[in-house]
Amino acid sequence: MNLYVDDNWVMEETTSQLTYGLDPSQYSEGTHWLIVEAADANTTKTDSTLIFIRGEATVAQLPAGVQPGINYLNDQSATLVLHDPVGKKEFAFVIGDFNNWSVSEDGYMNVTPDDHYFWITLTGLTPGTEYAYQYYIDGELKIADPYTDKVLDPYNDQWIEETTYPILSLIRSIKPLAMSVFWKPGKLIMTGR
Repeated sequence: MNLYVDDNWVMEETTSQLTYGLDPSQYSEGTHWLIVEAADANTTKTDSTLIFIRGEATVAQLPAGVQPGINYLNDQSATLVLHDPVGKKEFAFVIGDFNNWSVSEDGYMNVTPDDHYFWITLTGLTPGTEYAYQYYIDGELKIADPYTDKVLDPYNDQWIEETTYPILSLIRSIKPLAMSVFWKPGKLIMTGR
């Protein structure tokens, strides 16, 4: 078996098990691919997984006029603000339809200097589209936006017919916890998980 990080060969193992202690300090912050290639005399198989090496969150003041929850800026952008009243959370991401539910640089939220708010401005959103999302906090907790316009709950929403609410087929397929939704008729729509 061969192990690669971002197409760069890292190690080879001749047994059926591979163990590698990844040292994140040897790689840049951001998204990386771990790729394993296994071969026998007749077949080669490859598998991969995405990892994210997190740097420090950007410290930035809240934009003027925003408040906790969804702040619509125009038909194609919104600022999401998550309030941490105790100021004990280290970092937060927003994951959702707009970033393929992946932890990445694009969803890494800014933190205010007082550590009480995380925020991010999403741009390039499609007007009239409903977006589902969740906050992913400290690599352990996924929550719906407590200030969202709508919360989707896969445990209770299963009783709603798909003809009534078509996005539920997506929700049922990924089985998230509760998610948020934002919607502005004729405008940008965001849905949180």
